[in-house]
Amino acid sequence: MTEKNITVFPLAGWNLATLPGKNVLLDLQLVPSEAALHTERRSLPVGMTADAADELAEALRRAAQAARMGQAPNTSRS
Repeated sequence: MTEKNITVFPLAGWNLATLPGKNVLLDLQLVPSEAALHTERRSLPVGMTADAADELAEALRRAAQAARMGQAPNTSRS
């Protein structure tokens, strides 16, 4: 297994919407660079089923709890 270069973009905000067919839209608002911290946002729209949104919400809750407890970072993918 090789390490990958990962770029982390600060989260500036998000929007949520329901879509037809029991789907959800999560629109992440990202800051593309430190220089653009107060001037520029990029939108990353992500569509998913309601079930996938539930799974993502639960995974985020667990990750936030682990971060508060100072646990070592790990990755979780579905």
